[in-house]
Amino acid sequence: MGYGQFIPSSYRSFAVDHDKDGVADIWKNPADALASVANYFSRHAWKYADLVAWQLKEKSLDEKLVTTELKANQTIGSLREAGVQVPSQLRDDVKVIVMKQETSNGNEYWLGFDNFYTITRYNHSNMYALAAFQLGELLKANLDMQ
Repeated sequence: MGYGQFIPSSYRSFAVDHDKDGVADIWKNPADALASVANYFSRHAWKYADLVAWQLKEKSLDEKLVTTELKANQTIGSLREAGVQVPSQLRDDVKVIVMKQETSNGNEYWLGFDNFYTITRYNHSNMYALAAFQLGELLKANLDMQ
């Protein structure tokens, strides 16, 4: 329903009246709709300024590291031990998933962090979550250029 495509139970649980006009109108009021999606993310453990996803430099990986699971199932430390080049600033105890995306330019490998998992609570698809993340990054880059 509405801009955020909420199901009825999500509307009842997460819709907010951002403009304080007495109605949480996610159909015709973009402010209420965006605030409602933000509320959904917040209530599903979104952490502002935390990482969402990170593209690895590798063009091939041991397929045993790749998962279709949504929730983090391995650590940065275990990936380092397996020879994966992960960003040096990440602590060994950080939990992640490793995803493979097949593109026209070959395979891409991505790490998904806790905020990535939060996006998958909204739509239970790694592909959706990665696309939402990448769109957000493009929008942010375009705003930074203005």
